[in-house]
Amino acid sequence: MADHLMGRLKYNIGFVGGSSGFKLKERDRIKLSKCFPSGPPTDELIQSIERVIGFSVNYARAMENSTPAKVRDRLLGVRERALSLFNALSALEENDLVMLNQLANIKFLNGEEHIRPDQLRSFLYEFIEGADYALTDVENSGSRGRMPALAEHSLAHYLCADLIRHGYTPAQTRGGLFDKVLRFSLSILDVELGRALRMHGEGRRDVMELMKYALQQSREG
Repeated sequence: MADHLMGRLKYNIGFVGGSSGFKLKERDRIKLSKCFPSGPPTDELIQSIERVIGFSVNYARAMENSTPAKVRDRLLGVRERALSLFNALSALEENDLVMLNQLANIKFLNGEEHIRPDQLRSFLYEFIEGADYALTDVENSGSRGRMPALAEHSLAHYLCADLIRHGYTPAQTRGGLFDKVLRFSLSILDVELGRALRMHGEGRRDVMELMKYALQQSREG
């Protein structure tokens, strides 16, 4: 989905999740129903739209947690803790190692898996090297522009598919059914994510592009 957008990032963003049981408030269900000029949609369609919105909310949260700055901060934090433990192990005296190796010796004699302080120190050294490599990679990718709106593209794509499946004919028409349902869903997405609604309504400039993308995806199957 939206593979053409992924080239803007040096690293991939993985997301596995669902709608987490998202439900519209009653007043929002009424607003959604008013988007349909031919009469209220079926409960089945409303529930399907709820699932799409819920999925997109979770997707957007995953995206927000995958900005270069946030990835860098998490990697840097775990690297610093690994380095602290590495330094602590390096500072151990011989008698300290003898004490710490007691359980490892017992497990060794019993043929069980075990790890010794020197092994852990070696693993940490390799881990820190890997963290440094990853941090360099993220730093190099951090200036590649804003995060792509994958969640919004996903939302438009699945809303379009739902409307078609329930007998509607979505079109890239300002003020049409698809336009109204998509704008409504985007406003719910903004609210759930705690975003300002400055892009909501007629002032939102990405709706036509999102509808175009979704309709193209539906034609391509």
